[in-house]
Amino acid sequence: MSTNYRTGFGEFLKLSVTNTFGTEEVDLSASLVEFSYYEDIFSPAIAATISIIDAVSLRESLPISGGELMNISFRSSGDEDSEEISTQLYLYRVSPSIKLNEMTEGYMLLGTTKELLTNEQYDRQIHTASTEFPAHEVVNHIFRNNIQKISNKECFIEETTEGTFRCVFPSFSPFKAIDLICAEAKSTKNPSSNFVFFERSDGYYFVTLQKLLKKEPIETYYYHQVSESLQSNESGVSDYQKIIALQEIRSNDILDASLRGGFSGITQTVDILSKSFFTRDYSYSRDFSRVSHSAEPDERGRGIYPVITDNTIREFASSPTKQTFVSTDSRVSQLDYVRERDPTMAQTFRRVDEFDSLETATTHQILNNKMMLMVHGNTKLHAGETINLVLPINNMRNSGVGDTNPFKSGKYLITAVAHRMDDMKKYVTVLECVRDSMEERIEPEEI
Repeated sequence: MSTNYRTGFGEFLKLSVTNTFGTEEVDLSASLVEFSYYEDIFSPAIAATISIIDAVSLRESLPISGGELMNISFRSSGDEDSEEISTQLYLYRVSPSIKLNEMTEGYMLLGTTKELLTNEQYDRQIHTASTEFPAHEVVNHIFRNNIQKISNKECFIEETTEGTFRCVFPSFSPFKAIDLICAEAKSTKNPSSNFVFFERSDGYYFVTLQKLLKKEPIETYYYHQVSESLQSNESGVSDYQKIIALQEIRSNDILDASLRGGFSGITQTVDILSKSFFTRDYSYSRDFSRVSHSAEPDERGRGIYPVITDNTIREFASSPTKQTFVSTDSRVSQLDYVRERDPTMAQTFRRVDEFDSLETATTHQILNNKMMLMVHGNTKLHAGETINLVLPINNMRNSGVGDTNPFKSGKYLITAVAHRMDDMKKYVTVLECVRDSMEERIEPEEI
């Protein structure tokens, strides 16, 4: 980092709003109360909010009526080498104003990406029943022909899919069409096929949660107890790596896991045309190792363990807790009569039954251990990245106070991020992080 870098402070390279006529641009940095920028892997679009104090009748003079262009660019203060977050959003809402006195009022401007606001209808000529592609290529077609023509953003297809995808989207928006594909696509590498489609400042991503979990951590953050070594900076931890605040949002809710199929589940499937019924099941204890996890094995291949103990699994996951029903044409597609007359059926049948229960369970496992933390502002932190957390163990009985907690520490996936800056340019990053495994097995404490 630059020698002029100031931990916990940021700077705007640009923060302005341009009216819908394109004739006037107003700098908002002088009126700023608080700024927030959001990314979320479960949201197809980024968003931002700008809280301002208006003493120049901006709403009437610009005017602000919705649809205005918001130019946003910021970075860590004094660090010329830091990554910049730059984007153009469009104002979709103005919050009700609060009168501060007879001359000023405060309100909030809310913006999101133009592609989401346009919500253009899906171009059905791009993909018809006679034009068949793998699901990931269909996503790319939809993006290039419907979304990219509105902006210059890129779509990063991080993972390929099995078979070909045949579907007609009547009166669907591009985002709704891609959302349907995420639910239907089967990954060539990840059995649970937990596909997500989301936007970051650098573009859009179509990828599975398991692929994201495999990414190398970009930062390591520490939550230390107060000690002389830390105060004197002898710990080797930089100021920007220190966690300001930490809250565990969710941890090992076995009742919710049972209700949602996090431990075990059955998918009942029917192929109406071939009059076939069949069942696929998922078991937490049997299938946990089939998919990728946030923990990494050591040199011996050890170190990926469920967040639920073996005893709990045997007690509460001995029988399926959730049952779902799906329809497919997978059986009829294998009949000789059909394959002779329509060879494409061998690749275009619905595959959702092959991963439905596994996808449901792994999604719940990932979201069932959620941590919220605040760190000093860092523009390298985006949704979909991974970080390492080093957290202390809560144990005052032993001499090893401050030892690393082996069950809470490790690699976490950032599912959502908020970059926040106030009028004093104080800059923090709030992260929502999840994981689905541990690096050490939970064992009973020896007394």
